[in-house]
Amino acid sequence: MDRNQKKKVLFIETGMGFGGSAISLKEIVENIENYTPFIVFYARKSAYFTDIFSSVPARYFAMKFTYQQKGTLTDFIVKYTKSTFLTRMFVKIFSIFSFAEDVITTRRITKIIKEHNIDLMHINNRIDPIAIKAAIKCNIPCIVHSRGHEPDPAKKEYIHYMTRLIAPTKKIADHEELSLGVPREKISVLYDTIDVDSFAENKNRERIRSSYGIASEDIVIAMFARIIPMKGQLVLTKAIKQLRAQGHNVTCMFVGDSSDYGKAYLQDIEKYITINNLENDFVFAGYQNDTASYYAAADIIVHPSIDEEAFGRIIIEAWAAKRPIIASNIGASVELIDHEKTGLLVSKNDSSDLSNAIERLIKDDFLYETLARNSKIKAQDFRNGHLINELEAMYENIINKIVK
Repeated sequence: MDRNQKKKVLFIETGMGFGGSAISLKEIVENIENYTPFIVFYARKSAYFTDIFSSVPARYFAMKFTYQQKGTLTDFIVKYTKSTFLTRMFVKIFSIFSFAEDVITTRRITKIIKEHNIDLMHINNRIDPIAIKAAIKCNIPCIVHSRGHEPDPAKKEYIHYMTRLIAPTKKIADHEELSLGVPREKISVLYDTIDVDSFAENKNRERIRSSYGIASEDIVIAMFARIIPMKGQLVLTKAIKQLRAQGHNVTCMFVGDSSDYGKAYLQDIEKYITINNLENDFVFAGYQNDTASYYAAADIIVHPSIDEEAFGRIIIEAWAAKRPIIASNIGASVELIDHEKTGLLVSKNDSSDLSNAIERLIKDDFLYETLARNSKIKAQDFRNGHLINELEAMYENIINKIVK
C-alpha cells in the first residue's frame, strides 16, 4: 500500500481516563503501519493522553453525562437521602441531559468522519451507540474492541451493523455471544500485546527506588492501575499491614491515579494507612508514562481486582519485566495465568490470602525464580507484531469488501 494512499481509521476511546484499554490503544496506534489513525477520546484533555498520544491527531470530548457518572450520581444521592422519589427524579434529569449530549456527540463524530475522509471506525472499550450512530450516518464499517464493560445490552441494530467484534479473551467472547447476542461468526479473540523489550531491558531500578527513598533491602510490592474500588488497592493495603505485622520489610507502591472517578476511594485508602500508622510503608506514584521503569523498581507485582477484568495488562507487563505476578482468581487472570507456573492466583477480596501469597514469594526463592523465569518465556507470546498483523489484515478485508 502506497504511503500517500493510506486508508484512515477513526479510533473512539470510550474509557474515561488512565486504564489498560487506553494503553492497549496506544500500542495499536504507535505500531500500525498501513493505516493512518485519528482518535476521539470520551474524556477531558489531560497530561496522560497528551503524553502518550502526542503524535496522533486527536479530539477530546469532555463528556459530563456518561454511564459512569450516572452510577456515581446515584451512589451520591443514596448516600445522603433514602428518598426513592428524589433518587429517581435526579436520575431522570440526568438522563435528559445525557440524551442531549449523546445527540451532540454523534453529530461531532459525524463531522470528523466527513472532514477527514475516514474509511473505518474502531471503537475501543464497548459497543458504543453514540459512535455507531455516526458510522451508520456516514455509511462506514465499524469494528468494536470490547472490554466487557457493557452497562446495558446493546440494541440489535447496533450489533447487526458492526462488522466485527474483537474480544481480548475467550471469556469476553463467550459473554458477548451469550449475554449480548453477538453472533459468534462476528467475534475474533485477539489478546493485547506490548513492547516486551522496553520492559525486559529497563535499567532504572535504582534510580526510581532512590527517588522515593526506598531502602535497597526493602521488598517493593507494586500495583499498576487506576485507583478505583474494582481494582482492589484497599485489599492490598490490608495485606501490607499483615506483612508488616509479621516483620517483613515491604514497601507498597501504587502507580496510577483516580482519574475521572473521584477521590473517595483514594481517601479511604489513605485513611486506613493513617489509622494503622503505615505512612512510611506506602508510595503513591500517581500517573507515570514510563511504567517500565517502575516495574523494574518492583520485586513483586499484584493485581488484586475484586471484579472481573476484561484482560489485565498488568499481567503481561509483569511477565515482560520478569517479575512474579499475583492476581485474583477471577476474570481474565484465570485464563492467562497458570497457577504456580506463570503466577499465583488468590481469592478475590481476601487480604489474608493475598498476604500469604506475597509471603510465599518472599520466603521461597525457588518459587520466586521459577515464576520470574517462566514469565520471561511467556511474555514472548504477547509481542506487538501479532495483534497489529491481525488488525491490519482485518481492516484490509473489511474495507476491500466495502469497495467491491
